[in-house]
Amino acid sequence: MQRKLQLLLTLWLRDLIVSPRPLQVVIDEISQKAQERGLTSEVLESLLNGE
Repeated sequence: MQRKLQLLLTLWLRDLIVSPRPLQVVIDEISQKAQERGLTSEVLESLLNGE
């Protein structure tokens, strides 16, 4: 699961670097996509804590 999170973050960061859109727009899009895929704040916290 941690590997998947690292891959997602890498892809999102790459999108941020090559995107001409404002940072806040990119962050909002990433947040929306993550929530649509079931990544709640509780799940994210659990992943970050290694649980």
